[in-house]
Amino acid sequence: MIRETIYIGKDNSFDLTLLADGAAIDANLLTRMVVVMKSDSDTRTVDSDVDAAAFDKTVGGGVISFIFGNVMFTGQPFPADEWSAQLTVYDVSHPNGLLWDEEFMLDTVEPDA
Repeated sequence: MIRETIYIGKDNSFDLTLLADGAAIDANLLTRMVVVMKSDSDTRTVDSDVDAAAFDKTVGGGVISFIFGNVMFTGQPFPADEWSAQLTVYDVSHPNGLLWDEEFMLDTVEPDA
């Protein structure tokens, strides 16, 4: 399982390569991306329709960069926690979205400096 770290308040990113039948998808065709994150006590959603800067689909090769360190929820940053995350992608052919098969883990942490 994929596990990534989000540094709260920082610009660090993590990348996922999206493959369909073993080939990289054309991420530029995606019209929306939604990540639902669940911890033991909370659920948060990061939606490209709301926070476009949290996603970069221009990297190429099916790579999506996720820049979540500065995402705010009702004026507050992510709390430090461990999250399971699911990605749903949307395009013209799939207006209701496709749930990406692989769940991944995210750790949100306060950086030391």
